[in-house]
Amino acid sequence: MHDIYFQLLILNIGTQQTSKKFPNKIGGEVNQGVFEDSVQPIIDAGKVESITGRFEVLPGIVLEPAPGHTPGHMVLKVESCGEHAVFVGDILHHLIQIYCPNWNSIFCEMAEDARNTRRNVLSYAAQNSALIFPAHFGGQHAVWVTEKDNRFDIAYTKPI
Repeated sequence: MHDIYFQLLILNIGTQQTSKKFPNKIGGEVNQGVFEDSVQPIIDAGKVESITGRFEVLPGIVLEPAPGHTPGHMVLKVESCGEHAVFVGDILHHLIQIYCPNWNSIFCEMAEDARNTRRNVLSYAAQNSALIFPAHFGGQHAVWVTEKDNRFDIAYTKPI
């Protein structure tokens, strides 16, 4: 499949025109300066504990690698009283990616890894009835998904 990118926040759905902010840029080019602006100050302040691989924060709260969007990207999985939730960060930028998990946003730096991670997280959520908490969906929403014949569907969206 060809690389398919949708331009979230810079695509005018009504006119199909893109913003001049990111013409023809994808991945690292779009993300330039974000690490230095938003992450490096936290590191410099000594407020970061570096981890690699799966890391149990507390019983039932686990960070897991989720490569693709940016180096070091992780998801947070929570389990309590038999219920599951997954905080997906930048894995999903728009609801359409549930139906089309092979679609990357222009911000995904490692395109194939992003697709694989998205599919794996959606499968986990479907198999465990995990409530997905995305960082970028419009409004304040969480969503459950189902999987059938290697396709995903929205089971329910829930305002939070």
